[in-house]
Amino acid sequence: MKKSLLHILAAGILVAACSPATALAQKAKTVANPAAAVAQPAGAVPLAALFITYSEEQARLFPLEGIYLGDNRYNNQLPNDQTRAFRQQQRQSYGQYLATLHKVDRTKL
Repeated sequence: MKKSLLHILAAGILVAACSPATALAQKAKTVANPAAAVAQPAGAVPLAALFITYSEEQARLFPLEGIYLGDNRYNNQLPNDQTRAFRQQQRQSYGQYLATLHKVDRTKL
């Protein structure tokens, strides 16, 4: 399955922003308060929050990828990703994130 550009960007930002030892702690802090993540330009805060939310949803939808990244919260949940219902849920999720991404003001980044 092709990875979406948003997924690749989110993974790149998370990897670049955190060392492996502190990635989960930083992620937990930013999920609670995305604006408090790191001193960023005002336009980047909603984008960072979008990436974090996307990453959280990807970990829930694809637990094996989460295991690879060191996120063990969903180890006991393996969805059947070959069903139409799952694919429809995934398509709807990607559509929502894409629509939100298009609303980000790129001039403020």
